[in-house]
Amino acid sequence: MTKHLLLVALLMCVAIAARGQPAKDASQSSANVAIDWFQLDLQLIQQTPGFSPPVASRALGYLGLALHESVLPGMPAQRSLAGQLNELDSLPAAQPDEVLHWPTVANAALAAMTRMMFPTASAENKQRIDLLEPTCL
Repeated sequence: MTKHLLLVALLMCVAIAARGQPAKDASQSSANVAIDWFQLDLQLIQQTPGFSPPVASRALGYLGLALHESVLPGMPAQRSLAGQLNELDSLPAAQPDEVLHWPTVANAALAAMTRMMFPTASAENKQRIDLLEPTCL
């Protein structure tokens, strides 16, 4: 099931068209998108029933993995974790000539994964997720 969650998030990200001025190298982009999402995720962990330390650490691991793999095509010196982690055999790849806006890709990946990791969040917290997604860029 976890492989399927990651695949869904990554497919959504790879399909996003470029917005604004795209950066060729994802490492040139600001980390603000990731910081904003992980700050919200930490609050959701504290406020969502059932998020014991092991569950919380697993959720943060999946969120970090999705972020890494989603912007990986923009970091040519980095290597995918596909084939290195159990049940993560392969992942969809961006087209070589595809121009992507890496903050948008990161935003989409973290928004999708946050929704998947916190299905039992309160209505108020689900609204916070919905509000962060369009403003995170």
